[in-house]
Amino acid sequence: MGLVALAWPAHVQRGPAHLDCRPGQEIRLALSGVPWGVKARIDGREVPVARDWHGLRLTVPQDQRDGLVPLAVELGGLRGEGWNCQLQVDSVPPKLSVASPREGAALAAESVTLSGSADGPFRLNLGLGPGWNEIQLVARDAAGNESRLQRRVFSDRKSPSLSLERLLADGSSEPLRGKDSPKDSFRVRVLMQDDSGIAALRYRLDGSKWQKPALTSQGQSWQALIPLRNLPEGSRKLEFEAIDRAGRKATEEADFLVDSSEELGNKMITLGARGQDIFQLQRRLVDAGMLNEEQITGEFDASTETAVKEFQKREGLPTTGRVAQLTLAALGPRIFVNLNQFELVLDRPGEAPVRFPVACGQPAYPTPTGAFTVAEKVKDPSWIPPDSPWAREAETIPPGPSNPLGTRWIGLSWGSVGFHGTNADWSIGSASSHGCLRMHIYDVEALYDMVKEGTPVTIYGGSEDSPHLKRYWP
Repeated sequence: MGLVALAWPAHVQRGPAHLDCRPGQEIRLALSGVPWGVKARIDGREVPVARDWHGLRLTVPQDQRDGLVPLAVELGGLRGEGWNCQLQVDSVPPKLSVASPREGAALAAESVTLSGSADGPFRLNLGLGPGWNEIQLVARDAAGNESRLQRRVFSDRKSPSLSLERLLADGSSEPLRGKDSPKDSFRVRVLMQDDSGIAALRYRLDGSKWQKPALTSQGQSWQALIPLRNLPEGSRKLEFEAIDRAGRKATEEADFLVDSSEELGNKMITLGARGQDIFQLQRRLVDAGMLNEEQITGEFDASTETAVKEFQKREGLPTTGRVAQLTLAALGPRIFVNLNQFELVLDRPGEAPVRFPVACGQPAYPTPTGAFTVAEKVKDPSWIPPDSPWAREAETIPPGPSNPLGTRWIGLSWGSVGFHGTNADWSIGSASSHGCLRMHIYDVEALYDMVKEGTPVTIYGGSEDSPHLKRYWP
């Protein structure tokens, strides 16, 4: 509202030479004395003037253009007094914007700095109450135009809370921390509480790569379901980190033991495992010269882990300290063949190695070297001609004395090569086969009963630099 002071009749007390106003705004003029007549013009247009005991009132026309325009007031009387000034007409509200914080922001603070622009930059520091705060911003220019803006900001005063549960098959749950698990697969439920909301949850198992599960929410409660599958036996560690919308973090971890098998070979075994399968493992390590009898405890402890690592190093395996397929195979029954010596060695834990003479492939049809496994076992097999030039005219031979495979077939995981008996017993100890390893019939029947599918088989030419060759054929 503009204010002009006038004096009458002696002298006019000059008011400001410049007034800021907006279209439709009322301007009040204070004066002393009573003029005979009053006229007012804005930008050359006469505008109505009202009188009251305060003075004069006139209104800027609603359609008045913006900009600097003249205001002239004429007071009737003997001396013809009057007054002139410039009106700065402005109909445009200030351009109000807030750069920070964003709408709905959650802050781990008890105050906030608002920054933005209202026809020029501004910064305001405001205190916040706990929870949601409604901030009303009003920008008003010199002409009285206003712009309004609202911001909702959450003041977060505490970190989220976490609890961990193992979901059971019957739909119930139990705390996860410190529990033994008879199963290697189950689900973990993470329950979280936070007043500002959970922005993210991540977890990792045994120090592996962090993973982010899906989250669901209801009010201030959040949860995530995490499936754990095929866990190795032994001590497991789950780590969790929850971050709320204000950036506050909460961490939780759970150590638990997986003991889901009592039979060695069913599961990977790591530090902390216990039970009959560990007794079996420790006995094999004793047989391998890696442990002493008094160290058989049924618990995969630090000394057992050290023994596993030493065994893995000796066998040329990855030195992990974990007992998985390769280590189990190396600890279990194994077959080694030295083609140069025409001999097979069956290495069994806790028992003396068993040796058998063999015949191997002739130079035109050499026996392959490398690492294989027993892929199949067949009693009284039929001989089926292989897809090879030397057998092009041959026909299938049923079981019987004339069968070239004898009474047993132990096939390997490569081509059509395997161990078998022979009706040419005289060839044992020579390079005379078409790639297979021939054995005396009584020997292959004994070997057949001592191995199973999956038994590792390593065939050496005889000149390799191998600890197994040095051990069995020094």
